[in-house]
Amino acid sequence: MGVLDTTYTFTATDVVTSAKLNNVIDQTTFTSSAIATGNNTLAVTTSGQLKVNSSGITANELANDSVTTVKILDNNVTQAKTNNSLVPTGAFMPFAMTTAPTGWLKANGAAISRTGIYANLFAAIGTTFGVGDNSSTFNLPDLRGQFIRSWADDGITYDSGRTFGTTQADDLKSHNHNIYVKGVAGGANSAVLDGQFATGQYGTTNTGGTETRPRNIALLYCIKY
Repeated sequence: MGVLDTTYTFTATDVVTSAKLNNVIDQTTFTSSAIATGNNTLAVTTSGQLKVNSSGITANELANDSVTTVKILDNNVTQAKTNNSLVPTGAFMPFAMTTAPTGWLKANGAAISRTGIYANLFAAIGTTFGVGDNSSTFNLPDLRGQFIRSWADDGITYDSGRTFGTTQADDLKSHNHNIYVKGVAGGANSAVLDGQFATGQYGTTNTGGTETRPRNIALLYCIKY
């Protein structure tokens, strides 16, 4: 360990503060022998300064409730630093805006590269939603205008046999709305349809729009890469 030159002095009753410790560390040159064998938390730089290794501080090194919001400096924890640890690659999320935020892609079925910054996403979802050019690209899920339905696995009886990642067209469960008419012209039980006495089976006229849907709101679904 090199020569220590600090303006701070310590006594038996002195309070050790972070400012005093930082002053000591900043003015001291360390060698690799100063780091205990098996210590994966700290390392020595080429200039002899102490540094914290990447992933050097884990839950094992932290006491319970030792890290609080009061102890974290403003703007010290950024989205870029937590992006990959808080949300797993391949997760979906709806956003109340029209563009994808940093670290996310629109779930629009686009073909993107299998390598580079999207390599982790390709490792997570593969070609489930499309093979792209079958070589260097793969397709994102396309959730435009779609509702998500939980995959019916583990022996569930409804929507069974469904392949993961497949889509379904809109549909109505089979049913009918029949009108049965029986009558004799002029009789007590006679019936009139469109001005004519009639006997037989009839249906209702068409009503409704171009699709069957619940009440909804349009948001932007994105996928984490």
